[in-house]
Amino acid sequence: MGEIADLEKTLAGVILQKPEIYPEISDKVFPTDFGDPRAAKVFSFAGEAFTTGQGFDIIIAATKMPNDARWLAEAVDVIPINYIDYAVKINSYARARRIRAGVRHFMDKKIVDPEIMLYELESISRSESKKELKSAAINNVVARTLEIISENKRRGKRNGVDTGFDFMREMYIRYIPGQMWVITGFTSAGKSAMANEMMGRIGEARIVLISTEMTESQVVSRMIARKTEVHNQVILSGVVDDYKQDDVDLEFKKLRSRNLAVYDNIIDIKSIESVVMQHAMKSGVDVVFIDYVQQLVCAGTSLRDRPVEIANRIQQLAKRAKTCIICMSQISNEVGRGVTDQFEAKGAGEWAANCDVGIQLKRKKSDKYKLLLDMKKGRHFGTTRQEFEFKGNFTRIEEVAQKF
Repeated sequence: MGEIADLEKTLAGVILQKPEIYPEISDKVFPTDFGDPRAAKVFSFAGEAFTTGQGFDIIIAATKMPNDARWLAEAVDVIPINYIDYAVKINSYARARRIRAGVRHFMDKKIVDPEIMLYELESISRSESKKELKSAAINNVVARTLEIISENKRRGKRNGVDTGFDFMREMYIRYIPGQMWVITGFTSAGKSAMANEMMGRIGEARIVLISTEMTESQVVSRMIARKTEVHNQVILSGVVDDYKQDDVDLEFKKLRSRNLAVYDNIIDIKSIESVVMQHAMKSGVDVVFIDYVQQLVCAGTSLRDRPVEIANRIQQLAKRAKTCIICMSQISNEVGRGVTDQFEAKGAGEWAANCDVGIQLKRKKSDKYKLLLDMKKGRHFGTTRQEFEFKGNFTRIEEVAQKF
């Protein structure tokens, strides 16, 4: 008991130093796992702080736990490492403790009917299953669905975020929480340009952009270029013509006020999960853009299995964070060679299987300004095609009525 008590105290100390780790451990350990109620309180308070977007540290904890100030001071005197291992060990010990208690209670009943014995043992197993399941009974499913409808009605908003594209609006295609979109295309087809256009059309949304190939300054300059028609390289070089400088300055000012986070320094799926969950728990996130997914890595998996693992985890992340994740991807080798015209992304069939929306971007060979958006998969929306045209020296993309 002494070892696990020390682990709980250590984990509480790490949380007090770095409360931002909460999303990383929130699915590995739970308040009921702690044997020490003081550690349980620290964990719960950190969760409340992230949910409400408030701060949390040892001073706030001491205010909430005035009788435990000495314990808190001792707890915080740790090196904030290995916290995931601590969380897993605490959870494992707690599960073992509850299983032992369940078995003792089972033995005390002195049951002789083997069917009843099996039922009781299965009940213990289900209660300590590693994955916490929500009730699948239709009554509970309907209740949760009605809660979502009621919340949307209360807030006076439709489910999801309006994309800003007319053709999508006509088909009621929106960025829906829990969905994963995959947008593919040949190299230089316009994937990053489309991501920039999509972000520009949802200015009021809460957005997280994970750029694996462009720097944050390149991302920002493209956003400014879309609004001003000043080439992004001109903006970065600081040689904007005088008559355009005021426009550029104004757009920089507007961009500062947007609810947008840009990450250009993370490529491993674990870090992406942590970042997205932090935003989701702190203030919510409507749309996440990942440009592009072939650059992502996943520790502990082979090159062959990596795309499968990443595709599956991003799909689950969209559901957990209640956000729409849009993945920019290269096309599959088969599509590239013309073997198939199906929707496929490079690396794994799971990209096409898991996504709710699958889009392929195609450039017109005879007209470099023309771009076709071919929505080949729409699990909830159907399929469609829409032609676009690059405008303003390729700084923005507009819908056009002509046929591709």
